[in-house]
Amino acid sequence: MEAKRAVNDVLRDRYPNNYPYHYFRPPWGLPWTRGGDRKTRAMLRRYMTANHIRIVLWQIDSGDWAWPGPEPIVETVCRAIHNGDGGLVLFHDSHDAIIPALDKIIPHALDAGFEILPLREIEKHAR
Repeated sequence: MEAKRAVNDVLRDRYPNNYPYHYFRPPWGLPWTRGGDRKTRAMLRRYMTANHIRIVLWQIDSGDWAWPGPEPIVETVCRAIHNGDGGLVLFHDSHDAIIPALDKIIPHALDAGFEILPLREIEKHAR
């Protein structure tokens, strides 16, 4: 809960009653939801359900976690777009290469006919 407390502290001016969490992307993805300790998985699922938080995973890993420059990220994501691999793309906002990479990825995705939607909109289409 340290991360939640830190986010609430940073956003206190904008969200005085705490940030309205709706989604959780587990670090490293599936091991948190299907692997590892059964007790921890059950506790995570109970917490998410009780707090109406949806676990969100991704279909395309941008590879930004390896701290490359923008070009390898652009190549990885644009290759997936070219192959028709739509879905959620994993990006980490702590990497300097993301903004220059997105400047190239977004027009490429739009030209290929993909839409860029907020998660709430994607959920509506998935139901």
